[in-house]
Amino acid sequence: MKVESVTFINEGQQIVGMFHVPDKTPAPLVILCHGGGANKLGSWTGFFVKAARAFCREGFAVLRFDFIGCGDSDGEYENQTTTSMLSDLKIVIDETGKRKEINNKKIALVGHSQGGYISLLHAAKDKRVRLLVEWMGRAVDIIDFWNKSWNLEIDRKGYFMSGGFKVTKNYRNDSLKYRSNESIKSLKIAVGLIYGEMDEIIPPAEGQIIKDALKDKVEFKIMPYLNHDFSGEENQKEIIKTTLGWLKKWL
Repeated sequence: MKVESVTFINEGQQIVGMFHVPDKTPAPLVILCHGGGANKLGSWTGFFVKAARAFCREGFAVLRFDFIGCGDSDGEYENQTTTSMLSDLKIVIDETGKRKEINNKKIALVGHSQGGYISLLHAAKDKRVRLLVEWMGRAVDIIDFWNKSWNLEIDRKGYFMSGGFKVTKNYRNDSLKYRSNESIKSLKIAVGLIYGEMDEIIPPAEGQIIKDALKDKVEFKIMPYLNHDFSGEENQKEIIKTTLGWLKKWL
C-alpha cells in the first residue's frame, strides 16, 4: 500500500487530496466526501484516514479530498455552493478514474453529513458509481434542514455563522435548485446507510427517508452510541467493518 498527495484543477482553483493505493491494481475506487466545514480528515477524530487505510488494506483504492474552500484546497468557504461541490466531485472522479491503478467501472461514493448529500445528488446521475454509502449523510434539502432563524439572518445581512464558517445567501439560493427526493428516486444502485442515535445534527430519520424510498439493495444500520463526529474506537471499528462488508458485497 502506498499513499500519495494528489491535486486537481477546477476552474483555476486547486483541489488537494490524498490517494491510498493498494498493492494489487487495478482496484475498485472508493471516494470519501467530507461534510460542511470539514476536510479530508473527515472530522476532528481523523476517521477518514483510519477508514482509508483499512479499505486500502482490503484491496480498495481510496481517495479523500478537500472540497474547494476547505482544508488545503484553494478558495474560501463562503464561496462554496452545492453546485461548486458537485463540480469538484465530478472533476475528482473523472481524473482519478483515468489512472491505471483504478477499475473505473467499480466506484463507490462514501459521504459524511453534507458530503452525503453531495454524494447522493451525484450518484443519481453518474452510471460509473456502483455503490453509495451514507455516514450520517444529509438526505433532505436545506429548505427543510435549516431552521427559520438561519433564513431570517441570511435575509437580514446576507449570511449566518455556523461552526465558525460563513454560510451565505448565495449558498442558500444555489441549493434551492436541488431536490434530494428526486435523486433518491433515481438511484438504481446499492445503498448502505449508517446513522447514530446520539447524532444531534443529522438523526437516523434522514436515513429512514432514503430507505423508505428504495425497495432493493439498501441496508440501514443505526448505531446506539454513535455521534456525528465518529467518536469512540468501537464505533469506528463497527463503521469500518460494516462499510467493508458492503464494498465487498456490492462493488
